[in-house]
Amino acid sequence: MEPRFKTSFIPQRAPVAPVSGFRKPTMSIFSLLATIVFIVSLAASAGAFFYHKALVGELQEMNDQLVRAKKEFEPQTIEEISRFSKRVGESIKILDSHTAMSNIFKIFEEGTLKTVRFSSFTYSFSGGSEASVSLSGEAVDFNAVALQSDEFGNNKLVKNPVFSNFQFTETGTVSFGFTASIPLSVISFKESINEE
Repeated sequence: MEPRFKTSFIPQRAPVAPVSGFRKPTMSIFSLLATIVFIVSLAASAGAFFYHKALVGELQEMNDQLVRAKKEFEPQTIEEISRFSKRVGESIKILDSHTAMSNIFKIFEEGTLKTVRFSSFTYSFSGGSEASVSLSGEAVDFNAVALQSDEFGNNKLVKNPVFSNFQFTETGTVSFGFTASIPLSVISFKESINEE
């Protein structure tokens, strides 16, 4: 009898579905985004690296320019200029706080009537915005004192004028005391220079 099965290792018919080539790989949207982000981050890090190098080079160049500029100036000259600047600053402070009492005398010189004379003068400054003055004087009569009071009352630079201690003298004149306040702007040396 003949065997029903042929035992051969060589296939007699073609395979059912022949495989031709490779399958195309599919890329998901997440892989695409991850690839784009990776490429952008590589480009950004490379840009930051080169920008940092450029900044370091620019900083070094500026530092070299500063060193060259320092060498051009003599340190001794710079020190002398600095000391001179400090002296000028201190001089300005002294002049700003300096008082010129001659301005007060000018006020009383221009505002005193011919029938009145002053024999003593004192002033005090308590750190406020005004200086206090105190004078003693003599007038030919009470009318002269009243006219002098009006004169000082009309002067804007003489604040709070007060006449007091009226007495007749042996010669028939009237002696009196006078107090007032004078704004510091009047006795400021700086202000008097600015007015000229």
